[in-house]
Amino acid sequence: MIRERALKILLVLSGLACLAGLYPLSGALRDGTASTINRQDQMILGIYISLGVFLLIAAFNPPQHRSFILFAGWSTLAHDSVMIVQGIQYHDLRNDLLGFAIIAVIGLALIALAPAKQARASATGALAPLP
Repeated sequence: MIRERALKILLVLSGLACLAGLYPLSGALRDGTASTINRQDQMILGIYISLGVFLLIAAFNPPQHRSFILFAGWSTLAHDSVMIVQGIQYHDLRNDLLGFAIIAVIGLALIALAPAKQARASATGALAPLP
């Protein structure tokens, strides 16, 4: 019960944090070439905004969205791992290392709190665990 509640809270907070990217993205798109947000960051904001919508949807019924929650956790962890390595290699990203590490912890938490696999009904009607 506590684990499911913690997951729901994490999904809602993560979803809202991702949706918060809508504000800088809309300003960047409005400003066009005069924007201070580079094109790569604008693209990742667009991806994270959509991720935020689906994280909020998953918060209503986490077991039904298990694979999405795991995808969100693993893809966040993969992205931030690359960003951490780049932050160490390139001096211009070193100020962002703490933020990358915090987001990687969120990805790990999504993976750790993801609901267990659900049992499915077999042909005989008995419940059988998923392989």
